[in-house]
Amino acid sequence: MTSHFHRPATLDGAVRLLQERAPSLAIAGGQSVLPDLHRTGPAATHLIAIDQIGALHGIEADDTHLHLGGAETHHLIGHSDLVRATLPALAELALMIGDPQIRHRGTIAGALVAKPQDTDYVAALLALDGHIRTTRRSLNIADLTNVPAKACLLPDELIISISVRRPEAALYQKHAHPAAGYAALGLFCARSPDQTHCLALIAQGRSPCRVDLPAGQPLAEAGPDLVTHAGLTPFEAALLAHFIGHADTAL
Repeated sequence: MTSHFHRPATLDGAVRLLQERAPSLAIAGGQSVLPDLHRTGPAATHLIAIDQIGALHGIEADDTHLHLGGAETHHLIGHSDLVRATLPALAELALMIGDPQIRHRGTIAGALVAKPQDTDYVAALLALDGHIRTTRRSLNIADLTNVPAKACLLPDELIISISVRRPEAALYQKHAHPAAGYAALGLFCARSPDQTHCLALIAQGRSPCRVDLPAGQPLAEAGPDLVTHAGLTPFEAALLAHFIGHADTAL
């Protein structure tokens, strides 16, 4: 099957092509689409490049939230002065993803669509009440994590932006796969101004989970619930305990 390549200049143009040139597929960084093309051949006759559409870019912050364009790359998020100033844990998370090629080409929206249950960003969005705006609707992170990979959006639907609340302090830790670099286990901890804490866990092949703790409650008390919800192995449970201990000291 031969694929035709299109590069629309506007968001409306991209959506129109996705609707009119079916079967079609949006491509930004291509870090999940291109390997699929090599393995199984093109599943769509039209590839719609969206990486240069201005409406999908931009990083902004207000008093309570940080807003990221869906086509922002991991590299740009990790090195953004605004992200580093307002939510440094998210910048650090972005720079832990994959290798330099993946970070320079891969986008936050692409990661969420390709791996909606266990990409690193899921831990942050789950802990920080992430909100996702698409060309059709508004979603929270649970709307993505409860469906299979690459089935979380409609065929003509694109992620425009992602918003997360700004905590008083936060920390992300991960145990990376030694070859691929994805998060075999990842924990995002956030402390709110009212001194409550939220811990969100991702584990490869398991559904993500979150535990909220009232002010003054030790972070270690979240451990048993996270282990049970995620079905962690003894090794993973020990690693999680180490992560929580470090977060308790750092936060």
